[in-house]
Amino acid sequence: MEPGLSGQYLLAPMEGVAFANLVGDSKLEVIRASGDKLFVWTLDGVAVAGWPQTLKGTGQAPPAIGDLDGDGTPEVVQVARGLKYSDTTTLHAFRVDGTPLAGWPLSIPNLVFNTVSLADLDGNGGLDVLVQIGRWPPAGSFTVLSGDGRALGKGWSGHELGGLPVGPAAVADLDGDGKLEVVHLSQEALTVRLAEGTIAKGFPIAAESGRAFSAGVAIADLFPQVPGLELVVPEVSKATTGAVRLQIFSAGGKPLYAFPATLASDAPGVSIPSLGDLDGDGKLEVVLIVRGKGIVVVNTDAKVSAPIATLADATASVQLVDLDGDGKLELLADNNTAESDGKGYLEAYDADGTPVAGFPLRPPGSTMGVGGVAADLDGDGVLELSTVTTDSSKSPPVSYVNLWSIPGSKARSLDWPLYAADVRRSGCQGSCAAKTGTPWKADAGLAADAGRPDAGARDRGAGEASPGEPPAPAGSDGCGCFLASATPSAAPLGLLLLGLALLLRGRRRD
Repeated sequence: MEPGLSGQYLLAPMEGVAFANLVGDSKLEVIRASGDKLFVWTLDGVAVAGWPQTLKGTGQAPPAIGDLDGDGTPEVVQVARGLKYSDTTTLHAFRVDGTPLAGWPLSIPNLVFNTVSLADLDGNGGLDVLVQIGRWPPAGSFTVLSGDGRALGKGWSGHELGGLPVGPAAVADLDGDGKLEVVHLSQEALTVRLAEGTIAKGFPIAAESGRAFSAGVAIADLFPQVPGLELVVPEVSKATTGAVRLQIFSAGGKPLYAFPATLASDAPGVSIPSLGDLDGDGKLEVVLIVRGKGIVVVNTDAKVSAPIATLADATASVQLVDLDGDGKLELLADNNTAESDGKGYLEAYDADGTPVAGFPLRPPGSTMGVGGVAADLDGDGVLELSTVTTDSSKSPPVSYVNLWSIPGSKARSLDWPLYAADVRRSGCQGSCAAKTGTPWKADAGLAADAGRPDAGARDRGAGEASPGEPPAPAGSDGCGCFLASATPSAAPLGLLLLGLALLLRGRRRD
């Protein structure tokens, strides 16, 4: 084991699933890697033709999904990582039928431990692949690949980061000039690059002495009176524990008034930021989990809420969706643990800390490092909610994809429904338009007027069945989880539609 690596852990799936319309049937599919397999299922838990596909490595990070070759059909991009910084990482890009896209897979001679992000930087109609690469001793690089797997151009031929990369890159038109900018983060520096790869004026911004940027960067229009979008970045102490702060910078690299805001005086870590208008006042809030403390909400005046819930050791991202149909966003987070009964926790709270009725959900296994993902998979106006859990007490360990329908939820209120905001992993709140003006969520299937509408039949609840098929199996707390002989039963909040077991190899997580 190389110096600096953190012991023997399972390379379990992290940061949830992706939802996207891959087969063109007006419904969204469920996409998730586990071990060396990448799976695609229908809403009913049936494997889509051509899937699963075998990966050259372990699919720990969630996939990114978008149209790489400009043919109007999305591809699935999956990082397959190794165990050590010196291990080769393989980047896969698959068509909707499971066949590799021309030019893929690609090998990278170092570790990629985050998902990639996708953006059309050269304006050719196909999305490019933005990759953060880590090395040991602590260092890293950032590169962009075209949809055919080749380097995008000399402006993107591997930029040194000066430290370990943090999170996926974020992408948006920061200054409103009609061109995209790329924001990438390392522990040592926050950098903005223009679409051709040159560094934007005012960047990079170095972390303060004794401190490090952490978790990942997010983009949003927090201050409409200030030109451009803002960059939201958490930071931590380089010591074992210390103050956790939130930094917000303008599109030109200037710190915003009243920031940084101190989230906790003594904590070892923090999650990537999520952003949404929690109270309906037209202003965005920033939501994070402070490790060992709980969820905190920060407004644009840098006022930090008291921790909303004590969430064990969680640092997964928080999702912001309307779970109860009241027109306001709720906070959805994992508790990073499993009790003696072998079940984890997926918790939900109003912005004032009131638990949402019917939560926590108790899926089998631990929700460690996962969180939830929400979308209307079948177009009935009701949200489906997913999380991935792992039971490492089994040999080999087993991971589960859990899927619930949430009656009373409001499917059109989705400010931050999954890790890094959307399936392209853009990290930007709202419609972070490309040059064409096409919203980032256009091929995510999250809106009925998107390029691939998510309209379909109503959810099939536990105990119901389509003609000619048996009832959907369900187990304790509504989880099917391959309990084929179990009697269907209702989950505390809605009806669990799907539980799928994924076998994992026992490996350590760096």
